[in-house]
Amino acid sequence: MGEKRKSLLKGEMVFNLCLFAFILYFFFASLTYKAYTRMIPLIVVVAAIGIMVYILYKTVKAKTGSDFAITRYAEVFMWTMLCPTILYILGFLWGAPLYCFLFLKVRGKEKWLTSISFSALTFLFFYGVDYGLNMHLHQGILF
Repeated sequence: MGEKRKSLLKGEMVFNLCLFAFILYFFFASLTYKAYTRMIPLIVVVAAIGIMVYILYKTVKAKTGSDFAITRYAEVFMWTMLCPTILYILGFLWGAPLYCFLFLKVRGKEKWLTSISFSALTFLFFYGVDYGLNMHLHQGILF
């Protein structure tokens, strides 16, 4: 790869990381809004974060030429970001079982019965904590 191409990719990576940080700032800023005013900014920002992750993935892949390592890191990052996002939007009672199901089915490649069973157990656990212990876990912005 030519020296000029490496320099352009480095500049593109710095720009994309700055843009990503800017979008993350808006994500956390929108969390301070009242419940009825934060829905649209959150939808836009979450979509922008997904697009930026894809753009960063493509930039790093072009720079390193390594597909496996970047794919692994991107996958870990996406699963890590998905968990708090689902919990914030749906709350613990519905978000945790959904995340458990998605993780077991998509990432773990488990059978349907296993994924549904563990998701049901997760729901029962958080139901017991929420109502049985009267702890009032986060209900999510949709519920």
